[in-house]
Amino acid sequence: MLNLLATTPVAPWLAPGRDRARNGRWSTAIALGGFAAASPRAGRSYALGEVLEFAASLGFDGVELASVGPGGVHRAGDEDRIADLRRLTDAVRLDCFSLRVTGTDAFAPDATRRLQWGENLEAGADLARKLGATFIEVSPAGGLDGQSAEEGVFHLASSLRRAAEIGAKRGLLVAVTLDRTSAFTSLDQLERVLRTATHPLLRPVFDPASFAGAPGPPEKLLARLGALRVGYARLREGSTAGCLRALREGRYHGWIVVDPTGAPDPYEACARAKGLLDFAAR
Repeated sequence: MLNLLATTPVAPWLAPGRDRARNGRWSTAIALGGFAAASPRAGRSYALGEVLEFAASLGFDGVELASVGPGGVHRAGDEDRIADLRRLTDAVRLDCFSLRVTGTDAFAPDATRRLQWGENLEAGADLARKLGATFIEVSPAGGLDGQSAEEGVFHLASSLRRAAEIGAKRGLLVAVTLDRTSAFTSLDQLERVLRTATHPLLRPVFDPASFAGAPGPPEKLLARLGALRVGYARLREGSTAGCLRALREGRYHGWIVVDPTGAPDPYEACARAKGLLDFAAR
């Protein structure tokens, strides 16, 4: 887990006075959830301040947070926690650019469950606004639970349209990615859901690893999603080089999130990815 209040040691990779290697092609961020996921495997917790200093030292522009876990911020009403997090990110000049929220029950057959999901998302959107985020990301999860695929698409599209309306009132874009454990795991399904939802503030996430089965070469995936329509891109362990080539050739200029989930060492994975990002931006 990430510990907001843990004592932050002087990080060994920090060099006093080191210039940031930020570039003008795209904005880059670290997914804090990747460090939280690595904690059990590494047998240690990651102090949030340490991770933020690490990200800033490498020239990252921001961080992606999750609605639970990172920094202990769970609700928009956690004013002290929110203030602590803003203080830490402001100190190292990092943006809390996106907040990930659960997509469980977004297409549940039970209307009451979908309504509750919408209320939880609204609370997440309030939190994202207070954190100064640009995006709130939804990853639909779960099975069809007896409904047809057609009904599931309709329910998910309706929930995402509501999410976009909630986001619009708070100045947020809604990024949509897939969960490989969900009933919806293909590019065709994602495109169909977004077409059915028909809201301009809904943006797909460029994340080839989120699809079950190969969605084709990264450049073809980006062409189908549309470089100008993509909310942001997510780079995972093992997929960085091909994705960066596609993003560069597709003239993408938005946010790119490095997600170290599954990497043996999240620090090493993020540092390696940042080096590739800077090289590809030249």
